[in-house]
Amino acid sequence: MEYYAYEYVFVRKLLTESAQGICKGRIGYKSKDLKSRQQGNSKEVIDYADHANEYMRRKYYRLMRKGKKHNIAVSAIARDLSCFVWGLIF
Repeated sequence: MEYYAYEYVFVRKLLTESAQGICKGRIGYKSKDLKSRQQGNSKEVIDYADHANEYMRRKYYRLMRKGKKHNIAVSAIARDLSCFVWGLIF
């Protein structure tokens, strides 16, 4: 199977934009919209997603407190997001 450079760019952009969304908001907060989207999923998947969300938000705020630049912190969260997605799949 052959991969093209634009596929990697798409995945990297998707992870980065998702990480920017994760970095907004309070730690441990779940909106009504998110709760309604989670209905019907298994408890293990919801617990895994909540753990990942809380972990990544805590890491983002910790990096910002240490004085890291926003883009560097978001890139670190995108990297962690890819690991959590990989863990969910396998």
